[in-house]
Amino acid sequence: MALAALLLAANNLVKVFAHRATLPFHKAAVVIVLVARAPSWGRSCSSPSRNGP
Repeated sequence: MALAALLLAANNLVKVFAHRATLPFHKAAVVIVLVARAPSWGRSCSSPSRNGP
């Protein structure tokens, strides 16, 4: 399963490299930042409160 994930990640990197001239990096920057921050936001929302009962 880990090998499949690594192969998929490598495939995505190759696609980005191959299509780098046509990808709208500046327009997609907001989406990239939100996707990168989402796990930490989800973790902070789902963590139990330390002050609660």
